[in-house]
Parts: sequence; C-alpha cells; structure tokens
Amino acid sequence: MTGYELRQERIADPDWQRMLGRGRYRQYQASRWLVILGGATAFAGAVSLLVGLGNLAGQTDFGRRVADTRQPDFEAFVAGFGAMTGVGGAALLTGAILSWSLPDRVRPLYVPHVEKVEEAVPAPTNPPAKAPLSAFPNWAFVAPLGPARAWIQ
Repeated sequence: MTGYELRQERIADPDWQRMLGRGRYRQYQASRWLVILGGATAFAGAVSLLVGLGNLAGQTDFGRRVADTRQPDFEAFVAGFGAMTGVGGAALLTGAILSWSLPDRVRPLYVPHVEKVEEAVPAPTNPPAKAPLSAFPNWAFVAPLGPARAWIQ
C-alpha cells in the first residue's frame, strides 16, 4: 500500500437515523421542517406585506392624498402580514440553529492505493544426494511412504 485517498459518501436515511439516535434524529427532522416551513411562511408574509403596502401606496398616490374611506383598513393587513413574516423568519432561524449542532451527512471513506511489487523468488536448491529425509520439504513427497519415493522440485 502506498497511501490512502479520502472520499466522502452521503449517509442514507436509515443509517443517518441509526447514527444520530432517536432524539437527535428528531432534532434533524424538526430542523429540516422548520427551515422549509419557516422559509415559506417568511417569504409568503413578505410578499403579502409588499403587496399590501404597494396597494396602500397606490390608493394614497404615494402619500400625497388621504386613503379613500371605502377601502379596507390597511393597519390590520400590515400588522398581520408583518407578524407572519416575523414568525416565519423566527422559525427559519430556529431551524438553522438546530441544524448547526448536527454532524455532516457524509461519511469519510479511506480508499487504499495499492501497488503491486514484484519480488524475486529464490531459485530452488537441490539437497545433497545423501541428505537425511528431514532435509527435504514436506510437500516434495507425493507418493506414499515405501520403497518408491518421489521428490518433485
């Protein structure tokens, strides 16, 4: 082995739940839903607030005249959509804060780099002709013990 290469793998939902445990997985779910719903609520509230204020500006000719008395009360619209924007922003911020303490959803993988190294094999040596049987390797005998012994090199 010549070293390792660091790769990252995204953790699947069942593994993620197992890794975090029940309480922390609930925190992950709450964080995700708070970010989604809080962002949508804050965006809808801000757009509605801008539409309401734009309508008020159009009715008063951008503050040059008093609004017509037959028009609805704009104070309630501004208060309601302002509160909607604030609540959505608070939920978005809470979801973002809850997600900060969670680990990344990737797991490190260390892939080894392998290089094939050719080793020199020593040439087989023949034992001397009058050597005892213990000098021969065990794998050399292929015939049963008896008068005929075969030695394979």
